[in-house]
Amino acid sequence: MSYLYPQALDALQIVITDLLKASYPNTIFNVRVVADAISGTASVDWKGTPGVETYVRVTVNMPVRKATYRMSADEFRHWAAYGLHEVGHPNDTCKVTWQGAVRTNRHQLLNALEDVRIEKRTIDRGIAHNAVKVLSELIDMLHTKAVVNGYNPNNPRSIGWTLSTLGRHANGYAVDISDITRNLNPNGIVGQVVPWALADLKACQSTRDCLDLADKVVAAINAAMLAEKAQDAEPEAVEAAPEADEAGEASDTADEAGASEQAPVAEQGGMMEDRDDPDAPGAEAEADEADEAGDAAPVQGGGGGKPKPADEFTASDVDPVDMAPTTEGNLVSKSDEAQAQREIIQGLRRATEQASKAGVGDRRIAGRDTDGSVAFVTGNASKMGKQRQLLARALKHEEQDDFDGGRLNGRLNTKALHKLTTGSETIFGKRVLSEGYDTDLQILIDGSGSMAGTRILAAAALALTAAQAASQVGVNCTAHVFTDSGLDLMTKGREKPNGRKFAYAYNQVGGSTPLTENMLLAATLQAKRANGRRRVMLVITDGGCNNGDDVVRAAATYLERAMGVELANLHIGPKVMGLFRNEVAVKVDQVAETGLQQLTAVMGRGA
Repeated sequence: MSYLYPQALDALQIVITDLLKASYPNTIFNVRVVADAISGTASVDWKGTPGVETYVRVTVNMPVRKATYRMSADEFRHWAAYGLHEVGHPNDTCKVTWQGAVRTNRHQLLNALEDVRIEKRTIDRGIAHNAVKVLSELIDMLHTKAVVNGYNPNNPRSIGWTLSTLGRHANGYAVDISDITRNLNPNGIVGQVVPWALADLKACQSTRDCLDLADKVVAAINAAMLAEKAQDAEPEAVEAAPEADEAGEASDTADEAGASEQAPVAEQGGMMEDRDDPDAPGAEAEADEADEAGDAAPVQGGGGGKPKPADEFTASDVDPVDMAPTTEGNLVSKSDEAQAQREIIQGLRRATEQASKAGVGDRRIAGRDTDGSVAFVTGNASKMGKQRQLLARALKHEEQDDFDGGRLNGRLNTKALHKLTTGSETIFGKRVLSEGYDTDLQILIDGSGSMAGTRILAAAALALTAAQAASQVGVNCTAHVFTDSGLDLMTKGREKPNGRKFAYAYNQVGGSTPLTENMLLAATLQAKRANGRRRVMLVITDGGCNNGDDVVRAAATYLERAMGVELANLHIGPKVMGLFRNEVAVKVDQVAETGLQQLTAVMGRGA
């Protein structure tokens, strides 16, 4: 079993909603799982406190993938584990404390510690009987990826992942931590912090407790690094003494003063103040060397915008915990393609929700005969008799049973036995079966302001002619004109098309061009009513779309590849826009004839 990506997000949304409801049955949750083109990872935001407030809104962000991407059942289970992880934040994380940590740039280590605490709370709630197994598989996979990418448990910057992995293992997760226990130096900076930090983490009961622990860990690492640096500096001062003696008493005095200036001072409470001169020769080289070694590199600190010294370790130096879902198929954040796919995914999910409601797409068009619109539409349609017949034959393809004769082998053709008297051996043949198909035709007319006048009338005449051809051979045809207010129905199913209804499109034009969203909605409604049939859609428009050309292209690709819709586009204008695979550009006085020819050609390709 597999899921198209929009379907996978819908399914994940149901899973997360059920988990939250199981946590707090008396709280109303409004849950949205969305494709996020900005962060490119899994994250959650929420408003309200479950169990305290009646209504809580939760938004879970997942990476963007192409709408046509198919997610396997195994991969979906992997993503469902992220869902189980993320529900812990709205359930148990104090948002005020979290936001305060973000403002002061102390959130990265807090997140690592808080993840351990909230997952334990989720397990203890019993809302998922296999929570330990599911989360163990997730963390074990992520830890394996970290090791492959060069994770070093002795690096202070990796303290977040070290504590979060060991903390989960202490909570009963089946995570292989042998690389940590094998490589972690118990006498090193991180090795001396880990034992007491894990004990404190187990005792944490709130987000505030985890933040206090994060501050304590950072201060301890900072103090240990200062002590280590002070020890390293002492031999250098001793070695410099003989040189000072040779140079004389004045030089000796200068060296002593310099050594005093270079010594770091550890302040009370674990805070430190670095006395190094940032402009001293060699300082830049030392910083570059630290970068290459993966140590804490100089970054902007939180102290009023002043650069922090190169050897100071702060909360901002802790690497963020990598909880990113599998990256295969993920689109680059903020790219045009990611933004386009995000729009398509959102549009498809909205269309699915709308199509499930009674009466959507059934609003009958209203209007009146204005400026001879009825005569124009019906008159032009009546002139298309020959092309109408060709389209009618293409729309209805019956099953055919033919016999291909004149072959040297195959089934004996008794009607060709007389050929033997002339010496011919082509008395065999082969039965040829051609399957028929039942077609559903959807016509979608652009009702934006730029279509006013003869353009909308020409489009209506084309739609009427196509609907008449479908009706002639008993093929279902649905025709809509779309505007900012949605879809207006001109004909439906096998009913006899009424020329006046098509002419009423003349009264509907105005506003912008919501092409993509109405294409997706019309295609979703078509799939619902014509499941198992051949589905063809003719789109008549004169421009792009409110969402941009990239989104239209992505939508057209999805309809054809994922939904099996055969698309034809008639663009009223001087040249094609390159938005559809089957697209022609026509002048307004050639709309009906050219549009029928194109639709007939599309039908013929499927015969």
